[in-house]
Amino acid sequence: MPTQTEPTVFKVQIFAVGRKMQSTDPMFKGHKDVGSYSDAGSHLIKYTIGSATDFNAIIALRDSLKSDFPQAYIVAFKDGKPYDLSLAIKEFKKSKSKQRKK
Repeated sequence: MPTQTEPTVFKVQIFAVGRKMQSTDPMFKGHKDVGSYSDAGSHLIKYTIGSATDFNAIIALRDSLKSDFPQAYIVAFKDGKPYDLSLAIKEFKKSKSKQRKK
């Protein structure tokens, strides 16, 4: 029997720096729901805002953050680990299509 995995989670990455920051740091410009992660072998800490399993919701969030973080972009996580964004989008669209057919 295949193991059940968590749904893919999309987040908006706003920047990456070489130091740990507090969520109250002025660089976050007052935004809440700040998270962080780092890739294996990287010395950078990557900061994100928001989290959603709905790709359309995360697009809207990214667009709303563009004035404060013009370089912001979407990243994906599966089972808590960074995941290929193009695969995540394909899976999201496929799952949405299945839901519409029900």
